[in-house]
Amino acid sequence: MAATTNLTTTLCKSFKYPIIVILGSTGVGKTKLSIELAKKVDGEIISADSMQVYKGLDVVTAKATQAERAEIKHHMIDMVNPLDSFSVVEFRNMALPIISDISSKGKVPIIVGGTNYYIESLLWNILVTEDSGNQKTLASDLEDTSPNLSKIDFEVLKDQSIYKFLQSIDPVAASKVHPNDSRKVKRKLEIWKATGKKPSDVIVEQQSLDGGDHLGGPLRFTNSLVFWLSCEQTALDKRICDRVESMLANGLVEEISGFYDDYNSKFLTKTPGFIPYKEGIFQAIGFKEFHNFLTSKFDNDNKKEELFKESIETLKRVTIRYSKKQNTWIRNRFLKRPSHSSPNVYKLDASVIEQWNETALQPALEAATLFLSGKKIQLSPMPRLFKDQAEDQHKQYFCETCNGKLIVGDSVWKQHCQSRKHKKRSAKRKKLEALDVKTV
Repeated sequence: MAATTNLTTTLCKSFKYPIIVILGSTGVGKTKLSIELAKKVDGEIISADSMQVYKGLDVVTAKATQAERAEIKHHMIDMVNPLDSFSVVEFRNMALPIISDISSKGKVPIIVGGTNYYIESLLWNILVTEDSGNQKTLASDLEDTSPNLSKIDFEVLKDQSIYKFLQSIDPVAASKVHPNDSRKVKRKLEIWKATGKKPSDVIVEQQSLDGGDHLGGPLRFTNSLVFWLSCEQTALDKRICDRVESMLANGLVEEISGFYDDYNSKFLTKTPGFIPYKEGIFQAIGFKEFHNFLTSKFDNDNKKEELFKESIETLKRVTIRYSKKQNTWIRNRFLKRPSHSSPNVYKLDASVIEQWNETALQPALEAATLFLSGKKIQLSPMPRLFKDQAEDQHKQYFCETCNGKLIVGDSVWKQHCQSRKHKKRSAKRKKLEALDVKTV
């Protein structure tokens, strides 16, 4: 129980010691910047990447090299068996004590993401719930001390509808998530399982805490320097494509293929044909994209080459799309928060590799030096993007044109209506309706 108590204290505490956070999309150069910063400020790096926590598979998860890790100490890399599940709560539980330990040694914690929700779980008190004694603790901690609340079996619920189950216990919470977003649905059920309270009520309680806002609870680290390493999208697209080619040259296909063979021999004999692309390391970009190539039996070399090229192009396209989502998250989760509940964000430009020192490294080093000495940072922070109060991010739409597809949120609905697939179906539907009119 002592370990749980110490963890609970850590979770609820606000920290004033300095930390540095590096945000940015995949392929932009976060690892490079973090290492150069760590050398300058005597720091250690905490990886906030949901795939890099898994052991092995270094190429597909784009980990810092062994040489880089020997140069600067890295944490939260190679922590978990590739086939095990690993949650954001587990990440937060492991990472927070590491950050405290780094600081206690007089060094600077440098958090590098990675996975946006992992970063958010560290910076804000967003996953904290309360037990019946009003002592703040974790959902995972409560499972050992609240047997009546731990009887819910998520494996059993998979065979039913976990979304319908959420609807039955908390219609408000259910109305704010898409039925197919299993991660968010499970997270809300875990809150209920741990506290016995409706997830929507717990969220309101968090938001009402001093320093909270519409996105959750207050800041955990009140003295942080946050860099957004950015890149013009066209330049980033090319960089991502080049990076994929480099990964292929470094053994990407061989690495994934070896893992597939190992997985097949151990597990697929029990559940033939099952590939859990939403679980464990299989979530990493790269596995699903090469599925057809790795699992097909080829009649000729032409078919093999065709599937290989198709996999590469899909990998590039999916990675580029993911990079855009990462930047959208930064805008929504940092810049759309009010200043009292979110640190300033300082943007660095990594668009032109030849100008790296002038536009990214030197501004970061100067800002970090001033920040750690308690002096005013000369860089101007990114302006806040105040949320459109008329926008409802939880409103549900059913698109008749797209066979009744459910869309959640005003902005997502607008994007859907402008999508190529929706417009194509809409045009086809209008043609059919016009033909019906002529026929009549």
